[in-house]
This record gives sequence, structure tokens and C-alpha cells, in this order.
Amino acid sequence: MSTLLQNLHSKNFRLFLIEARHSWSWQVEEFEFGKRHDLPKVIQKYYDYQFQALRRFNRNLPENERITVRCLDVNHVAEAFNQSLQRMPVNISGDTVFTKILGLAGTEKKYRDELDKILQILHKNTALYEAK
Repeated sequence: MSTLLQNLHSKNFRLFLIEARHSWSWQVEEFEFGKRHDLPKVIQKYYDYQFQALRRFNRNLPENERITVRCLDVNHVAEAFNQSLQRMPVNISGDTVFTKILGLAGTEKKYRDELDKILQILHKNTALYEAK
């Protein structure tokens, strides 16, 4: 895969989609661009070699020429967002909104209620995510 992507790069190919939890896209992108040193274990299990090679390829490219990997979740799992949020404090410290969100249950039955709670928290606390 990484060799194919590198060959397609010369033809202005810059985006690669994989079937994986879409809430992991930010982690994969940060890894590919050298801003994160690890990936979710399930991604490592299936794509570690390829993503390591792509990361090395992207390392010396200008940001607008790097190949970006995005996750596209065909079979969405409700717990994916909580699992993604659990990794966010590594990069975003001091934001109490993430502590509140992590306390929410991650079940299919309560999924829509959870999203509503997250939305309410974000609406009430815009200073937690707006750029200063």
C-alpha cells in the first residue's frame, strides 16, 4: 500500500481512505504528519508497517503535498467516539469538557442521548474549544 501511494503521489494523489472508525482519522493524520507517536492498537494491528512507511515518506514533504489518510466507517460503532475522546487528553490538556464527555456511557442504547449531552456541553463551554 505505501509503495502504491508513493507512486501515485507523483500524479498528485494526496488522499487515501481506509475502512476504519472515522473517529480515528485525527489520530491517523497526526501520526502521518509526525505530531503523534502512536496509533490505536487495532490500527497498528492491520496497518502499522504501511503507516510507518507513509509517515517516513511524508516527513520531508511540505504540508500541502503530504498524503493524508482518512478513516471511513462503513459499519459505525457507537463506542468509537468515546474511545477516540479517551486519547484526546494526550494533546488537549486542561479542557474539562473532555473529562465530562468521558464520563458518558458508550452504549448503542444511549448513543443519541450521549451525543445530545456532548452538544450541550460544547454549546455551554465554547471557550473550551475556540481558538484564543
